Amino acid sequence: MERINRLLEFHNADPTDTFILYALAMEYEKIENLEEAIKFYKLLSTKYPEYLATYYHYGKLLEKIGKTETAKVIYSNGINLSVEMKEHHTASELRQALNSLNDDNLF
Repeated sequence: MERINRLLEFHNADPTDTFILYALAMEYEKIENLEEAIKFYKLLSTKYPEYLATYYHYGKLLEKIGKTETAKVIYSNGINLSVEMKEHHTASELRQALNSLNDDNLF
């Protein structure tokens, strides 16, 4: 909790710092506070869509809680943005995640 409290201090000082938002999402996910993690991932994906690291972890969390259709949307959005931004490695990772999710639903 100490790390989260410190991150919240940084967030209060600069609520637009995308790295801090991402770090908060990851820390909340680590302690299984999934509601808070989702809140920060959602904020990043809607207000700061160019922060591409969000899409993979947000999608994986949604998969974990059984929201596979929403995860597919998140992965697809991340793929589209990655391609637009010419971040081909990120697009490839997101395609693999999406394909894996689609393959899992075949069985």
